[in-house]
Amino acid sequence: MESISAFEIIKVGIGPSSSHTMGPWSAAERFLKHLQNRVALEEVEEVTTYLYGSLAKTGHGHGTVIAVMMGLSGYDFTQIDTETIPEKIEDIKQRGYLLLDNHHEIPFNYDKHIVFEFGISLDFHPNGMRFIAQLKNGETIQENYFSIGGGFVVKEGQGDEEIKNDSKTTEHPCHSSKDIIETCKKLNLRVSELVFQNEQAWRTPKEIREHALYIWEEIRQCIFRGVNRKGVLPGILKVRRRAYELSKKRLNGKKYTNIDEWIEAIRNGPNDFNTVNK
Repeated sequence: MESISAFEIIKVGIGPSSSHTMGPWSAAERFLKHLQNRVALEEVEEVTTYLYGSLAKTGHGHGTVIAVMMGLSGYDFTQIDTETIPEKIEDIKQRGYLLLDNHHEIPFNYDKHIVFEFGISLDFHPNGMRFIAQLKNGETIQENYFSIGGGFVVKEGQGDEEIKNDSKTTEHPCHSSKDIIETCKKLNLRVSELVFQNEQAWRTPKEIREHALYIWEEIRQCIFRGVNRKGVLPGILKVRRRAYELSKKRLNGKKYTNIDEWIEAIRNGPNDFNTVNK
């Protein structure tokens, strides 16, 4: 039985939802690449996106629309400065056009080019998307994608095989808790050491360490951005940010100028149950 890399589970993404934000963003990027493989982007006249099932019902609250617009614009969610996204979206809305792959201008009407199919679901999965590109010669290019959870996206007709393409047989296959316990006992390894050995089916030890540190730094910076912002979260639901006030309470007046100082101040702050959980 084949396995997938731990870094396919623990990875840099975009929120608030892996299936409703990160998946649709990746699907839009994939459709963009599909277009580039078929025609010159200058031949594209417009692109319409149809959201089905669950994506239609929660598309606004989970940022699906924003994700599609950013993916078609050619932005990489692992690299983009998330603070700039609201400005970019507003710019597209105000100007009435979108830059495919950030260089080819096509008209974009927020209410026309993203269609919510509330009462329809595609057969394969509830999180379905359809991209249709209208070309200048009158032809169309169409693809259906499904966001199946965890940021994984599959194209209609291929299904789970796309995920399996990156699967490998690891040195010590572990597909149940029993496998993990027995293998750790047999080899006298901790769980982390067993994972490290198996991960070498995809990467060298040096690459594993570098990628783990990259993810750890992304986690640190994500937390630090969160505790330094007041107001409400992006989107139409207007959810109040809570991290800033929680951090302020834990700091108890202590000052900091960078993330390491903040972590130290939090570590040395009050840690009673009521403070931590309110």
